[in-house]
Amino acid sequence: MKGGVLVVDKPAGPTSFTVVERVRRAVGAAKAGHTGTLDPAATGVLGVCLDDAVKLQHWITDGDKAYEALVAFGTATDTEDAEGREVERGDPSGLTAERGSEEHTSELQSHSFISYAVFCLKKK
Repeated sequence: MKGGVLVVDKPAGPTSFTVVERVRRAVGAAKAGHTGTLDPAATGVLGVCLDDAVKLQHWITDGDKAYEALVAFGTATDTEDAEGREVERGDPSGLTAERGSEEHTSELQSHSFISYAVFCLKKK
């Protein structure tokens, strides 16, 4: 087998595609792909499959993934993330950890937008 999977610590800024292309050119691979898209603002692990290992993407992407996030309640943006322009403000003071968890766990898991929350990936 020619190729392999590189684990890249993606910084904030570039798209996943940009990171894959930089890696592909740097190692001289003919083919390259990633194991899951990270937003440009996101940091974290990006698996980059090279040459014959591109065939493994299907199995790698089927696995469970976990994310750490910092959630700011009380503001909604036009892009549904921390990068957008504020479009609405609410009072989250009545929200408790228990109530928020019970009411919105399924929405968070399905990636639905919560109008009074802005999500941004936690920077380390």
